[in-house]
Amino acid sequence: MNGAAQTLSAPDARPPRDLALRALILSLLVGVVSGGVSLLAPLRASGADTVPGRFGAAVLACRSSFDLREVDWVAATAATKSLPYYAAEAKDGAVVSVFGPGPAVMGAPFMEGLAEGGLVTDRELERRARHAAALAVAVSATLLAAALVARTTPLRAAALALVASLSFAGASTLGQGLWQQTVVIVPLTCAAATLSWASWRAGALLLFTPGLLAIAALTRPSAAFLVGALAIAWLLATYARSNRRTLFIVALPVAALSALPQVAWNVSQTGDPLALRAYMVGHSADDGSVFRLGVSSVLEGMAGLVASPARGLIFFAPALLVALYVGLRYGDRAARVMGVGVLLHMALVATYRMWWGGWAFGPRMLTEAAWLSPLLVTGVPPTRLLRRALGAAGLVTVGVGLLGAFRYEIGDWDLRRDPDHHHEALWDAVDSPLAAMLLRARVPTLDAPPGPYAYCVHRALERVRITPRP
Repeated sequence: MNGAAQTLSAPDARPPRDLALRALILSLLVGVVSGGVSLLAPLRASGADTVPGRFGAAVLACRSSFDLREVDWVAATAATKSLPYYAAEAKDGAVVSVFGPGPAVMGAPFMEGLAEGGLVTDRELERRARHAAALAVAVSATLLAAALVARTTPLRAAALALVASLSFAGASTLGQGLWQQTVVIVPLTCAAATLSWASWRAGALLLFTPGLLAIAALTRPSAAFLVGALAIAWLLATYARSNRRTLFIVALPVAALSALPQVAWNVSQTGDPLALRAYMVGHSADDGSVFRLGVSSVLEGMAGLVASPARGLIFFAPALLVALYVGLRYGDRAARVMGVGVLLHMALVATYRMWWGGWAFGPRMLTEAAWLSPLLVTGVPPTRLLRRALGAAGLVTVGVGLLGAFRYEIGDWDLRRDPDHHHEALWDAVDSPLAAMLLRARVPTLDAPPGPYAYCVHRALERVRITPRP
């Protein structure tokens, strides 16, 4: 497969007979390695965005409820009308996560056995949540490898999938806690796999792609551009098939049914089908703004996502930048659509007033793009220079990701100055988590802020109680 990258689905292609078995074995191996690294890494506190995921999972397992007031600490803050940004009051007075029910649903099976009304250390909740997160990374890596092996050589597919799953966006971040992105990566990579294997059984897998994309869009609406790119790829793949009318007739109702549970939950809890209102209120600044739409602000965000020593892709995941160039410059129509989706996603993140993603390892807001970027380079880059650049960028990306998985610790390895209040720290190499870890010197947090970040750093909530509501 030389030259430009293959299309996301080639309906006329017929894989070798043993390809399915090779794909299964290889994909499972990639998944085991990715999940294993997530579990072998030291258990650490994650950002405050993971707190409602594990609290919600514990409540759901104990009480079959999404009401975070079942946690004594949240109930106390709700009584004083001082809810943290990641929680909102629902229509019936309950307190729910602004990130939706996905993280709680994913983590609940790992919370079984908790004693209702009993004390549990938050460290234990983190450990259980990390098991759910590691499984999500393993499943996503398996699906991504399966998508790639259908369109390139097995070794290249494994390498590309591991670059994504072992990067900052995989084991070192999503594998540590129940972020909203931890949930959305599973349907996104599954959708990519259905597109790659579209030639299997007369395109039967294409029936499920819109449903998976609907779940992804509702789980994380900010991934809309990436979801849209995969949706366009689905349209291109479906239109090229002789049975396209049947695929459309069946796939769209499947998508509607797939979206129904999430839409129903959003409406019942927030009154908003997309649940955007609660998210926007919780993440707005003092002036009520969530996005900065000025040209200078957008350019600053884009520059930071690419070149900031504390968050820039050049330092944390150069493979994404090389893949983006290869896909846009040498890819076919579907690869270019995916590349445009990645660019638009980056632009959307750049408009967010906190484009750096708070306290995090690497540009956390770009995790979805990092996972999907291997789809841009399944073909062999046309020049030796590009092939070497891609290989070197992949090695750096994996090296940085493993460094973060095994050495990054929020509060110990993070910025000396809180980036939410000292934006200049994002551009100071001395404040980069990479500098601290590479120099083997702990960089103290000089002005840890109050609230949820202080909780992550100082372990203010050593124990929590799941208390039944009357």
